[in-house]
Amino acid sequence: MVKVLENYYPKMKYLKLEQPENTKATGILEAINKAFTEFDLQDYKQKTVGFCSDGASVMMGSRRGVITLMKEEGNADWILSVWCLAHRLELAVKDSFKGTYMDKVIEMLVSIYQFYKCSAKRNKEANDIADLLGEHFLKPEKANGTRWVNHKLKAVTKLLKNWPIIVTQMENYAEDNSNKAEDRARVRGYLIMLKQHKMLRYIAFVKDVLNEVAKISLLFQREDITVYSAVTKLQSAEGTLRQMFDNDGPAVTELQHEIQDNQYRGHTLLNMLAEDCHSLITDRQRIVQSVIDCIAARFDNIVSESIYLACNAFDHKNWPLPNERAALLLYGVEDVRVVYRHFSTVLQNADCDLVNALSQWNDLKIHVANTARYATMHPLLVWQMISQEDSDKGDYKDILKVIHLTSVYPLSNASCERAFSTMKRIKTDWRCNLNVDMMDILMRISVTNVKFNDFNPRPAVRRWWLSGQRQKRPNILPYGHRN
Repeated sequence: MVKVLENYYPKMKYLKLEQPENTKATGILEAINKAFTEFDLQDYKQKTVGFCSDGASVMMGSRRGVITLMKEEGNADWILSVWCLAHRLELAVKDSFKGTYMDKVIEMLVSIYQFYKCSAKRNKEANDIADLLGEHFLKPEKANGTRWVNHKLKAVTKLLKNWPIIVTQMENYAEDNSNKAEDRARVRGYLIMLKQHKMLRYIAFVKDVLNEVAKISLLFQREDITVYSAVTKLQSAEGTLRQMFDNDGPAVTELQHEIQDNQYRGHTLLNMLAEDCHSLITDRQRIVQSVIDCIAARFDNIVSESIYLACNAFDHKNWPLPNERAALLLYGVEDVRVVYRHFSTVLQNADCDLVNALSQWNDLKIHVANTARYATMHPLLVWQMISQEDSDKGDYKDILKVIHLTSVYPLSNASCERAFSTMKRIKTDWRCNLNVDMMDILMRISVTNVKFNDFNPRPAVRRWWLSGQRQKRPNILPYGHRN
């Protein structure tokens, strides 16, 4: 997947599906080179801004990782080595939960998922109980593995919604002697944990925490994510999380209102102790602070390194007010220099001059500040609109190249993860012999997502008609003339 500018707006594009000769860094880089060569882009390294991947050492290793080899092979030290923000957020949440009661909550979610996984009988029984209770059973969600934070949030939300259904079914299951004794014993263990007052409160607390973190994750999974939008979202989420230091979140508050006389939704809770509330308050502050610290540690580089900080200057909402003309003219000048110096080779190859860019930067700031319609627009849309208007005049051509370069920083590989999911849907057990070329074609059709009404079949039909290996005779009946 390659992040490019399309009509002056950053877009993720599917390039090619390649099978590496081996899973070492050299094999992966050779596959990348082959994919670009097929599109006659042998010099792609000289035009590359950054390389985004998960945190695997074979990709991000500082000595023999793919990114290091790419820089050495292409003599391109400026290429940014970006660890996917969405993956980093997932690891930050795992770090913050480690060694706390949250581990038991996640373990409980995994156990519930495994209980219903691949069991049509148990799912049917749960749906029957839900009908009797006048509710709707939601199939438990997977909460572990290589999943985004939002999957954990869905798992917690469904568990709270299904709680009375699951408890009722497990009670029936544990009393049914037709089930194996070891299975009944395991389910009784689940019941003891599910009915714990402390467990229920912590499940609600996990939902409150993940609800805020999931908002960051959803932003990081967008294709048009920018550095300044990522930093802004991190700062906003930190402020919301800090409010949980002294206040219960909405899920915990709602749970407290529903618990009456040790009863919750028709079931008696176990170990309803006053110490649980005090324990949650103490753990709440400690866990929330741990979440904030782990996120800050994982994202330290985008809020401290100059090449990322400079991108904040290209968000017009951060600029001084239009009436502060002197401050506005001085704003962001050093940031433009930082970006230009780092990517000087790329920008010079694009005929971008630093002196002209700095001069145009002042003109551009005044133009944007004096145009009312830009005030509430997203920065990417502002630069797209100005680029379209300036395509013939070229008044801002140099500075716009600098700005657009920062907009294609590869900050997330969520698009690659979605492509993997697409490949999994295509290459099923019944189509396991698809070769790489056919998979590439099917992937391209699926990922491109062209609407049916916009598709013109004539070029494809013409190519099929003229370049087929076998003669095509659509006017001849296959079995001769019929009476």
